[in-house]
Amino acid sequence: MANAEQASTALARRKRTGEVPQVEVPAEGSRRRRTAELTPVDPVTEVISLKEQVAALEAALAVKDRRIQAMKEIGRSLSGSLNLDEVLVLIMRHVTDLLEADRSTLYVLEPKSKELWSKVIQGDGVQEIRMPVGVGVAGWVAKTGQLLNLRDVYSDKRFNQSIDKRTGYRTENMVAIPMRDHRGRILGVIQALNKKTGNGFTDEDERMLEAIASTAATAIENAVLYEQALKQNENLGRTQDELSRKLAEQDLLFEFTQSLVKARDTKQIIEAVLMRSAGLTGAEAAMLLALDGPSALLHVLHATAGPSTNPLLTIGSDPSDGLVGWVATHMEPVVVADAAKDKRSSKSLAKKVELNVKTFVGVPLIASDGSSMGSLALVNRHGGFTEEHVVMLTMLGNQSAKAIEAARIKEQDQNAQRLQTIGQMLSGVVHDFKTPMTIISGYVQLMVNSNAQEEREEFAELTLKQFENLSQMTRDLLQFARGEVEVLLRKVYLQHFITEMEELLRRIFDGSGVELVVEAKFKGTVRMDQTRMTRVVTNIARNAKEAMPDGGKFTFTVQQSGDSVQLVFADNGPGIAEELEGRLFQEFATHGKADGTGLGLAVVKRIVQEHHGDITYESKRGKGTTFTVRLPL
Repeated sequence: MANAEQASTALARRKRTGEVPQVEVPAEGSRRRRTAELTPVDPVTEVISLKEQVAALEAALAVKDRRIQAMKEIGRSLSGSLNLDEVLVLIMRHVTDLLEADRSTLYVLEPKSKELWSKVIQGDGVQEIRMPVGVGVAGWVAKTGQLLNLRDVYSDKRFNQSIDKRTGYRTENMVAIPMRDHRGRILGVIQALNKKTGNGFTDEDERMLEAIASTAATAIENAVLYEQALKQNENLGRTQDELSRKLAEQDLLFEFTQSLVKARDTKQIIEAVLMRSAGLTGAEAAMLLALDGPSALLHVLHATAGPSTNPLLTIGSDPSDGLVGWVATHMEPVVVADAAKDKRSSKSLAKKVELNVKTFVGVPLIASDGSSMGSLALVNRHGGFTEEHVVMLTMLGNQSAKAIEAARIKEQDQNAQRLQTIGQMLSGVVHDFKTPMTIISGYVQLMVNSNAQEEREEFAELTLKQFENLSQMTRDLLQFARGEVEVLLRKVYLQHFITEMEELLRRIFDGSGVELVVEAKFKGTVRMDQTRMTRVVTNIARNAKEAMPDGGKFTFTVQQSGDSVQLVFADNGPGIAEELEGRLFQEFATHGKADGTGLGLAVVKRIVQEHHGDITYESKRGKGTTFTVRLPL
């Protein structure tokens, strides 16, 4: 092959200098006529000349055949690969080989940045090259879209000498050609540097490079499209994975929230948090440190505890003790691969909770005001903990902090309400005790002033009865608070009951300026608990007295209506306030009373209902109020 190329080169040189004789084959008819006219030629010289021509033609044919075969190989190679890096390496290898160049460079054009950068550079120790469009030979070709063939690059102003200085490579001649896609847009530039034979790259080299560039452009375009498709698929895959992860997180949060909703108090919430956290990760134990001012409670759930062992342990702890305390006080998540080597670990705390801490992950619990409520941590998982566990634990921790904070507020409100209820009930007891205590005081005074034994015994009996009423009032209030029902229904003669109530009502209204009217229109019998029904009468009467501080009229009427007896209580006071309409019989419904508890009428309604009766009222502003109690006969 080398001899053929040398012969081809020699033949080309002879043609340019005129040294090679032109051989012409005459037609058969004129060959004889011109034989005599031909100049005699040395047969040896003619044979040598003919051999040289044949050798040159064979060499040129071999070169063309090699290039044709190379182009076929390029086509096969490029069509067989869709990897952009592999495609570019193949292009450069074939360019360098077919153009007999020392090395080749391929620049890819980035449309957005308008910058060329070398994707493949042949030669050792050459760094990546970047240049703007318009700078250097490659930049000029990319900008103009024209082929450029330089036999002496340093004599051309377009050549960027700084690249040679930076790379240490000496460029003497070069050919550069743009690569275009099917729409004619420039994809990049191919350069071949330093022709190994001759004084530079020839016209034939230019045509060869154009052919390669056309094929390469198609291959590059396909490879780019393929890579874009792969990236899109990867992006879609990542998006799908992210969506699946988000959905899984939402499902986890929903299930976790459901378990928190079912919890009735802070302790149950903490237990649900720890069980869920340990179960999701397969951790040996889960811990929740709950800060409470200068002290803290550490709740530890041993997920691997046996059925006979209480898995939840709660102990008092220093807020800053151990890794779990460090997370709470510093409000930063922590992942520890080897707790034994971490200075923040606490062996004494680990001993208290019966844990040999090896791996650890913890996140802070943040309150709504940004302060630390404590920390949530997992201990000892096969394979350790990762940042993914931090993300999951943070998600659970945020929900846990909200649930615990809400539960604490609820418990505080409940405690406050209990204290308020207790205070109101005690106030009600004191308020209800006023009437019997006043009656007792009156009877005692009568006993003191009476010298008759019979009167003193009568007053003593009445006094003891009032003490029984006090005792019954206390029981009523307690039963009302507990929601208990206990009535003793027995036959009661209304004549006797009305007489007692009249005496009682007169003492209630004594000195108040309220006129008492008692009307007994029915004097038969009725089944009722007389002590409790006395409470009904006194509560309604006392409310009427308080509603008429400047005096008025109160009428107590007992009458029959069909198969029921009615106890009617009417006053001519100011009527029921609008604020109490619709909730008069509810607990703690009160208005305009400094010492009112709102329990009086609620107790009345409960007693009437216990007698299988009902109570209603009518009220007109400025004209008074009438309560009607109906009891079955």
